[in-house]
Amino acid sequence: MLEGEFILLGTARDADGVPWALLASDPGGELEFAGPAILNPAQGAQSGMERTDRKIGGCRAAFARVRQGSAQWLRPELRVRVKHLKAKGVLRHASVKQIIWD
Repeated sequence: MLEGEFILLGTARDADGVPWALLASDPGGELEFAGPAILNPAQGAQSGMERTDRKIGGCRAAFARVRQGSAQWLRPELRVRVKHLKAKGVLRHASVKQIIWD
């Protein structure tokens, strides 16, 4: 397992109500879709996340090919630390471990 830092593009819930973070990386200064990760921040971060959703939410999807019907898109300003399997391409078995507040 690896840990990396990604940009939070938005959030969505699956059919079971599980929250997901939609993430991007920024190699070379350009956003590149990295994939989803289970969003399970610490209880104290939940209220901060809700404030952030209201503050930077309401944007369009950063990538036209990313279609999530229930997604709430955010401006790509917030970073998160994610634990994931080492794999090429889209994140695998990823979960958000920390929200990085600047």
